[in-house]
Amino acid sequence: MRLRLASLPSRDAGTAVGIDRRLSLDFEKGLTKSQGQREFIPVGEDASTYNRLMKALRQRHDVIESGRLAPPALPSGVDPYKRISNRYICFEERVIIADLLREDVPLREIGRRLGRSASSIQREVRRNHSAEGPYRAETAQLKACARRLRPKIPKLLANERLWDYVCAQLRAQWSPEEISNRLPIDYPTDKDMRISHETIYDAFYLQAKGRLKDLGLDLPTGRKKRKKRQTRSGTPAQQRFVDDMILIDDRPDEVGERILPGHWEGDLILGKNNQSAVITLVERVSRFVVLGHLPGRHTSKEVFTALHKAVAGIDKVIWSSITWDQGSEMAGHKAFTMATDIPIYFCHPGSPWERGSNENTNGRLKRNLPKNSDLSIYSAEDLEMIANIHNHKPRKALNWRTPAEVMTNALTQTGSIKPN
Repeated sequence: MRLRLASLPSRDAGTAVGIDRRLSLDFEKGLTKSQGQREFIPVGEDASTYNRLMKALRQRHDVIESGRLAPPALPSGVDPYKRISNRYICFEERVIIADLLREDVPLREIGRRLGRSASSIQREVRRNHSAEGPYRAETAQLKACARRLRPKIPKLLANERLWDYVCAQLRAQWSPEEISNRLPIDYPTDKDMRISHETIYDAFYLQAKGRLKDLGLDLPTGRKKRKKRQTRSGTPAQQRFVDDMILIDDRPDEVGERILPGHWEGDLILGKNNQSAVITLVERVSRFVVLGHLPGRHTSKEVFTALHKAVAGIDKVIWSSITWDQGSEMAGHKAFTMATDIPIYFCHPGSPWERGSNENTNGRLKRNLPKNSDLSIYSAEDLEMIANIHNHKPRKALNWRTPAEVMTNALTQTGSIKPN
C-alpha cells in the first residue's frame, strides 16, 4: 500500500514485494486469505495501518471503491440521483451503460446510442467501475456524486513536496507558468509533482486557507489582480543621429529567425526622474541577460564605456550584432562599432515590438529594479546577482530550459568552453 501511495501501479507494487498480481489486488481491496477463505482485515494494528494508507490514497487519487469501503456518506439533503445538467452523464444513462456492457456492446457503439463521445464513455467506465471490476450504475452514480462534493483539499496543501517546490521557486522569482512547466523536467516520472499555473494563481487570490501571499510571497508582476493588455501605435521613422544609422530593415534575415546565437537587443531602464539608468542586453536565441552598470549619468559617453565593458565580459564569438532603439544614449554608435566590430541596428521610432525580447526582459527586471527608484544605488555586483537570477529561471520560449543552459550549450558548440 505504501508503494501504491507512491503512484506505482498495482502490478509493479506486487512485483516489488514478491507477490503475484491477484494477491496484490486482494490486499488493495482489504482482503486476506485464511484457510482458503477470503475475509476482510480484522481489527487491530494491521487494520489501522491499512485504513490510514487507504485514506491517504483516496485523498490523493480521488477514488472511492465499493469493495473496500462503505458507500460514500453524502451530506443530508444531497440527492445523488438528481440530474444536474445535460453536460453530465445521469443515472438513467449509467443504467443503460451497465446493461450494454453486460451485452458486450463496444464503447464506441454505446456512445453513439447515447449521443456522447466514445472517450466520455471510456472515461466514465474507467473512473466509476466497482472495486470488483464490473461497472454498476448505482456504484458509479454514488462515486460521481461524491467526487463532485466541495470543498476539497487544495492540491498544494495535500502535497507537501509540491508545496515546498512552489514556494522555493516563487522565492527565486519564478512565475507560476514557469513553475508549472518546469516540473515535468525536474520530476519526469513523478506524476504527483504536477500543477497548473492557474492553481498557483488560485492559491494567491482564491484559496481561503494557506494562501501563498499570506506567507510573504508575491508574483513577478507584484499586481494584486490581473491587468488587461494595452496596445500602442507607432510613429513615423526619422533620422536621430549625425552618423548614419543602419535600420532594422537592413538587418540580416538570420537575426530575425533566431537560429544562430550572438545577436543581442539592448536598451536602458531609467530610474526616478530619469536621473539614473541601467543597461540591459538580451541575447535573442537564449534570452541570456547582461546588465551594464552606470554609476553616474547615462549620456552617450558613459553608455559607450559601460557597454564596451559589458561586451568584454563575455566571449567575443557570442557577439555578432546589437539591436537598439533610437535613444539619444546611442549617439556614439559608430564609434562603438569601430572599436568592437559589432554592428548596431536601430528600430523604428515607437516600435518596441521590434525588440520584443528586450522589452519582455525589462518588464521582468522591474521586480528587482523598480520603476521610479534610484538605480544608482545598485553596484555592478548587485546587477550581476540580479542577472544571475533571471538567467537561471526557466522560460516558456526555451521549452522551459533556462537562458544559462541554452547559452552554455551555444558556447560549447562554438568551442569557447569545453563540455563536461
